[in-house]
Amino acid sequence: MQPLHAGCNRYVPSFAATPTAQRGHVDTLLLQAWATLVQPYRPPADGRFASVLVPTADFVRTTWMLRTAAAGGRACLLIGDSGAGKTACVQRFLSERDPAADMSLGLNFSSQTSSLHLQRALEARRACFLLCV
Repeated sequence: MQPLHAGCNRYVPSFAATPTAQRGHVDTLLLQAWATLVQPYRPPADGRFASVLVPTADFVRTTWMLRTAAAGGRACLLIGDSGAGKTACVQRFLSERDPAADMSLGLNFSSQTSSLHLQRALEARRACFLLCV
């Protein structure tokens, strides 16, 4: 860990230590590399290949951003190249949430998806939720 640049704002790391490479601790004014927060790989308990998720610094950073946004009641938009792990990260994040407090619905969009398709999917999910409760 290294201290923040003396001339920078206490909430923003210096340009030499970008937020994508390191995480800033506001209380201690220290930077910690995201790579040091990566947990060792553990095979999934169910043994399914589809459940395999190898943690990376990008995964740790994105999960932290999702948790921070959710804790503050804010929305979070993930943008990245195909295969970057956005869907896997969000699915893992949602699976760790309390199902009694949060409800999730996965929808696939294409050029054929209309606002009516989305509305019907949401209304069907809401009707199912109201019947189950």
